Amino acid sequence: MQCGSFLNDLVAVGTAFRVIIVWKVGDGSVVRKILGHNGLVSDVIWINDEQLASVSDDRSIRVWERDSQVAEMYGSSKQDGPQGDLQSASRAGQKKMLKDFVRQWKVRPLASGLLATVGEDASLRVFDPKAGRQVVYAKGHMGWNVRALAVSGNLVATGGEDGSVKVWQLDFQAEQAQLKLRMPLPAQSKAKYNQIRQIHFSSDSTFVSTKIGSVFRVDEAQITELY
Repeated sequence: MQCGSFLNDLVAVGTAFRVIIVWKVGDGSVVRKILGHNGLVSDVIWINDEQLASVSDDRSIRVWERDSQVAEMYGSSKQDGPQGDLQSASRAGQKKMLKDFVRQWKVRPLASGLLATVGEDASLRVFDPKAGRQVVYAKGHMGWNVRALAVSGNLVATGGEDGSVKVWQLDFQAEQAQLKLRMPLPAQSKAKYNQIRQIHFSSDSTFVSTKIGSVFRVDEAQITELY
């Protein structure tokens, strides 16, 4: 299992075998298996009661109807700037199109049906699947790969392999993200140990975990190692 998301008594999990499985929590029965990705499923999340969003190593972003095997499939080009078309790859020639897309590692729902993603190019992107547009592009992390993403209202936290946490304020009218906070984790003997894997918001601070299992509390004043 690569990832999972709960909705009432259901849990959707993404696997390394290119399948999304929806289980019923109470009795462990499989409600359905969703096929379609051509690579491991990096993340899956319930958008609402009727839709799931997923991202995959196959470079696609997909929005699934709860009771259907059919998905709207999208991708964002490596050449896209702050705004750009959210290209549809759901028709013929999808393999040719997908190879030019950026791998997205995490996806989270935002207001009004928008989706936020982070991926291999260390950028934060916000998509409007209904309009077929990429509406926000922001880049502040060093190097490659942002694998941690959390959302609270119009605040988005990202954590990268550069060992830093960034908190962005989204302005949906201006279609931009403003960097509000940047906090590097304490230096360790090897930089790769600081690679951030998970972020969770609380009411007054942010908690992050790293590749080696360290847990930190991050707020505007300081970073505290908890474990």
